Amino acid sequence: MCGLLVFALLLGSAAATLAYISHRFDLEVLEREHIEVRDAFMKHAAVMANAALKGVTERDALESLARGDYARIHNLLGKPLDDQFGFEFVYITDAAGKLVYSSEFGQRDARKYFKKLTKSLEMLAQKVPPRWRRHCDDLSK
Repeated sequence: MCGLLVFALLLGSAAATLAYISHRFDLEVLEREHIEVRDAFMKHAAVMANAALKGVTERDALESLARGDYARIHNLLGKPLDDQFGFEFVYITDAAGKLVYSSEFGQRDARKYFKKLTKSLEMLAQKVPPRWRRHCDDLSK
């Protein structure tokens, strides 16, 4: 009887160890998959940015915005992002969150969906790191 109990304990310990190792392996695989997906997404985003914004600099875009040249902004950003990459909504806001440029489905100055997205955009704007805000403020001078 004692031998059977010891055998059951050994078998239970082996099963628990195997389950732990399997779980640990699953977590490591999942983490690697997350890293690979993130890296692939970042590479794709870089390719998109390079293709869509070819020849566009931040300073050029900001100067166009400062001059109120929204037709140029549309040609530089809104139209290419919609035509080449399917970005149906392109919005540019100032630091206070006021909409200064919009493009919906490739149509400049369309604002039909902006109000529906305002809350989400405000939450996203709060997550922009302060160092990026300063960088953008510096460029707009």
